[in-house]
Amino acid sequence: MSNEPVKALSTIRRARTRYRALPTPVLPAGGSVPCLVSLGTAGITLPPHAELLPAYGPLTPLGTLPQDTAVRLRA
Repeated sequence: MSNEPVKALSTIRRARTRYRALPTPVLPAGGSVPCLVSLGTAGITLPPHAELLPAYGPLTPLGTLPQDTAVRLRA
């Protein structure tokens, strides 16, 4: 039996805790704000976006989203 669902839930809970700890709101008052979460073993390339809102972990040196990291983008 795989523990991937447990790992995914743990990642989401950590991201939520980090988001709640931010000192100021990070979501804009309007517009589209997609949230990307990398749960796989490889990083993912971010889609085109206007602004990177605070991420829940650093991006890789190549600008990809590493494993177990979430980010919000202003479209």
